[in-house]
Amino acid sequence: MADGAKDTSTATNDGPVHNRAGAFAWSRVGKARAAQFAPPDPDLLLQFDTALRGSDPDACFDAIADLGRAGIGDVELHDSYVPAVARRMGEDWCSDQMSFAEVTIGTARLQAVVRDISRGWIADGSMDIDAPTVLLALPRDCFHTLGGMVLAGQMRRRGISVKVLLDARPETLTERLNQSRYDMVMLSCTSTGDLESVRNLIEVVSTSGPVRPKVAVGGGILAKHPGILDRMGADVVTCDLDEALDRCGLKNPAFSGNLSASGA
Repeated sequence: MADGAKDTSTATNDGPVHNRAGAFAWSRVGKARAAQFAPPDPDLLLQFDTALRGSDPDACFDAIADLGRAGIGDVELHDSYVPAVARRMGEDWCSDQMSFAEVTIGTARLQAVVRDISRGWIADGSMDIDAPTVLLALPRDCFHTLGGMVLAGQMRRRGISVKVLLDARPETLTERLNQSRYDMVMLSCTSTGDLESVRNLIEVVSTSGPVRPKVAVGGGILAKHPGILDRMGADVVTCDLDEALDRCGLKNPAFSGNLSASGA
């Protein structure tokens, strides 16, 4: 086993290791948007992946420049190449081909890439006061954080104001809901070990007041257990971002040009 790799005595296919391999499930875009991009080019993806894992911290920016010269824009890099590399790192950690330290370094570099290319999408302080508002609640896990950053960027591009709550617990979620009004709360569930926590968070939202936010739940658990979240009390269970926005009553500005949202 590589130094710093997972403890296989406690990790199972539906436990912590599986969480990392499937943590990008929530950031899947809708079919209409996904169809804009071809699958990542294998050679370009390998170059990007290798640079992120290497000893030279600047190599990834050289790889990004090469991606740009190949016609890969910021949105495709953000929505397609970053999740693809993150999934590969998660899979390599599951199979002991990367250590925990190597995955942590690679993920930190991916986060830096996401922050750099999405700066122009951070419009929370400048958009219409009637724009939809979403609270994205994430567990304390580096891959969940990266996936959440990608998901938040996708929503901000649609004109949605997004706040991210890390290490979400009932008391911290209650505090956020008391401080601000949100149209939707999004939760992530990647394994059966998350079920009780997610159920408790849904209960917090459900009892937050007479006009509560809609609740959407998604995550890697749906790949193995498709119906397991259906009776937890969420308004929407899906890994499709566009479906979640539409079914929770948030108009998608990217398609409709309308920023109105339902707060009921």
